[in-house]
Amino acid sequence: AAYRAIWPSEAELADMLPVFWDDSRLGELTPRFPGLSAQVASRRKLLGDAAKLLGLCGEGSEDNTVMRQLQRAHALVSTRAVGAGINACAMLPGIDMANHDASPNAELVVAGEPGVVTGRATITSRGDLW
Repeated sequence: AAYRAIWPSEAELADMLPVFWDDSRLGELTPRFPGLSAQVASRRKLLGDAAKLLGLCGEGSEDNTVMRQLQRAHALVSTRAVGAGINACAMLPGIDMANHDASPNAELVVAGEPGVVTGRATITSRGDLW
């Protein structure tokens, strides 16, 4: 529960991420970012198709609650997960906050990589984390 308490709220995500924005807000940015509306439409379609495939909503359903929950889950994974090096990702408490910087300064070394004892993960510092 403590880890979940530090996740951004739906309101914070809705303010930061275009997938949550309404058409008017997207329209304001179209002149500066011409591809943004198309990218958002593509992401929303992907999430809608996933919801149907998972049986979360029926064909032609406009269940906004389900879509908002799916958008939030996707946003959390997209913004917080780290690569696991095996075509997968994971949300790791603490680690997901270590590299929120334009100039990455840390590297996660996963157990099983050369030089790492199995069953242990270490962080190799590339400088000060804070």
